[in-house]
Amino acid sequence: MFLTGRSSRVSLSPHINPDAHHPDANARATKVCILGTCLPRMCPVQFHWAAAFDFQDGTVLIAELTAVNGRGEAWNENNYRIRDIRSLEGVQDFGEFQRREKYRQLWHRDIPPIMTSPDELHRKCSENHMNGEYYDLFFNNCQKWVATLLRDGYGIGESYLPGRCGKDCQACLLVSVVSVILYLLFVFVYGVFSEKHRPEDPIAFLIYVVSLPAASCLAFCAYHKCRNRTRQ
Repeated sequence: MFLTGRSSRVSLSPHINPDAHHPDANARATKVCILGTCLPRMCPVQFHWAAAFDFQDGTVLIAELTAVNGRGEAWNENNYRIRDIRSLEGVQDFGEFQRREKYRQLWHRDIPPIMTSPDELHRKCSENHMNGEYYDLFFNNCQKWVATLLRDGYGIGESYLPGRCGKDCQACLLVSVVSVILYLLFVFVYGVFSEKHRPEDPIAFLIYVVSLPAASCLAFCAYHKCRNRTRQ
């Protein structure tokens, strides 16, 4: 499945792998959801994903892939992290975490509760075969890592993952292609216009400045007509 995504918003300080074990090995029914940084009605395959595990006792762990390795280098070997929202300063509950981190829950189909424990989650994250590989925006990214964790680690089917159905992916790919084509068209018009006018001409400069936003807006309007299978 062709996916795109952004790396997690992390600092460039050394990012060490979490421990593969957790003291809490008590398995219980756990709610799972996928979090995304995308805005409402935007396609989720274009943004960062993280998996949230709510153990129904106040423990909520967030598992995600980052593009920062153990040496603090970005866009080299990827590295995952697991966060307990209770350890974050100023965060009282899951809702506060989402507001602070600008996450929203992504739905395609509600994921059924699973039986797991924090210890098992740590172990399954550490066993993800994508760990330590080079971060690739298209084929080796945060979304694929989350999908691999849920699919291979917990047997959650593809149909439960948001934005992975064919129509959504095709719509987002179409938006990307249209946006690039429109941007190149605007740049071409600017180049032709600047040959006949001074480069510092206000009109020529205006064409250049508005080209990318205009292309993005037009592409979004085209996508808006495509059915978005996620809901806020």
